[in-house]
Amino acid sequence: MAVTAELAEQLREVLFAGIRERKGGKLCGGFHADFFLRWEGLLAGTDVMICFGCEEIKIFGATGDLYGDLTNDEAKKLRELLAPFWKRRNAEGKREEMPTPPARQ
Repeated sequence: MAVTAELAEQLREVLFAGIRERKGGKLCGGFHADFFLRWEGLLAGTDVMICFGCEEIKIFGATGDLYGDLTNDEAKKLRELLAPFWKRRNAEGKREEMPTPPARQ
């Protein structure tokens, strides 16, 4: 699904402002992407997978890969920007809430 150039730029800014060094394994069962984003460029694309349950992010691009954690503030901003695109439904067909991370110590 294509998004507006304005939304794509907002997402890009929040993603790259919010990434930090990965702190290791989480108690949520491991990385499982809730969203996949792609930016197309003249030479190559950049792919991003976001897990809101553990607030981790994986970025794949022509120049390398990056695996890290999101800051709480940026994860919250991403949830707000991406909420209109959340489509997961439960067995009864009701829309599920977006995942939230377990409480941090």
